[in-house]
Amino acid sequence: MSIVNMISAYCFYMLDLVDTASLTVTDEEHTFLLFQANLLSFMIMLAVIQVIRLITRRRNFSLPYRYNILLILIPLISIYQLNVLTLYTEMNIHYFISAIGFLVINVMIIYIMDTMIDKLQFKLENARLEQQMNEQEASYAQMVHSFQSVKRIIHDTNQHYLYIEECIRQDDPAAALEHIRTTLHKVEDV
Repeated sequence: MSIVNMISAYCFYMLDLVDTASLTVTDEEHTFLLFQANLLSFMIMLAVIQVIRLITRRRNFSLPYRYNILLILIPLISIYQLNVLTLYTEMNIHYFISAIGFLVINVMIIYIMDTMIDKLQFKLENARLEQQMNEQEASYAQMVHSFQSVKRIIHDTNQHYLYIEECIRQDDPAAALEHIRTTLHKVEDV
C-alpha cells in the first residue's frame, strides 16, 4: 500500500497539482488533494489486488512461520528502499519506474511464494497418502491373517465333528464324550 501511495503521490507531482514537500493535512486546500491522492492509491491498490488474486489460489493451508516472516519482510524492505530513493533523488520518470518495479517485484515474490506453497502442500499430501497406503496395506495383511485363522478354526471344528460322528457310528459314546470334554478344556484354556 505504501508503494502504491508513493506511485499516487508521483502522479500528482507530475501533474503539478501539489508540491509534496508543502503538503500538510491542516491545509484545507491540500486536504482535498490528499483525499484525491488516497483515492487514487486505493484504485491502484484495487488493481494490484486483482492481479494478485489472479495469480494466487485460495487454500486452507497454514504456512510455516519462516514463510510468513519472509512475506512481511520483503514489502517492508521495498518500502524502505523506496523511501530512501525518495529522499536522495528527485521525482522524475526514474522514480516512477523504480516504484512500479518494486510493485512488480513484490507481486512476483507473492507468485513465487504461492508456487512454493503449492509444492509444499503437494509434498505433505503425498506423505500423508503414502502413510495411509502403508496403514491400509498393514490392515489388509492383518485381515488376511485373520481369515486364515478363521479358516483353520473351521477346519479344526469340522475335524472334531467328523471324529465325534465316527465315534457315534462305532457305538462308542464314551470316546465321543471324552473328546468333547478334552476339546472344551482346551477352548477354556485358550
